Amino acid sequence: MRTVAASVLATFVAAASAFAQAGGVASISGTVHDPSGSAVPNAKVVVSSASKGEIRSVLTNEAAVFSAPALVPGAGYELTLTASGFAPYDLKDISLRVGQNLDLNIGVAVAQTTTEVEVSAAAQLIDDARTDVSQAVGQEQINNLPINGRRVDSFVP
Repeated sequence: MRTVAASVLATFVAAASAFAQAGGVASISGTVHDPSGSAVPNAKVVVSSASKGEIRSVLTNEAAVFSAPALVPGAGYELTLTASGFAPYDLKDISLRVGQNLDLNIGVAVAQTTTEVEVSAAAQLIDDARTDVSQAVGQEQINNLPINGRRVDSFVP
């Protein structure tokens, strides 16, 4: 009786092991490099599938290698990669088959930097067609002129 139970248990363990090796799952792995071919470590890689409700978030190691194992096979996966100083990378409609390891070699572009300067100041209006100088003179200014007789018209040419 014990040998039968042991053999049944061994059969179940072997079957489970064989199923795991047969790969009822799939995986996505790869490397990330910049335009010069250098590794991009610590890049955030998110593998997601809305239809399967799966979201895996991994970081690339020092050699810029990432791996998202044990994914449910099927279509509709999306891979999004973000790294500091680099433009985001997005790969959509990935299909995975049973036992497949999708190996990607991802090249990311350097992010574009933009500088925006906004100047908002009202410029003083200048009339460049007139060359003379004029000013309105009020009655108080006329009364306070240091002239004999208070005749303003003597100043007009």
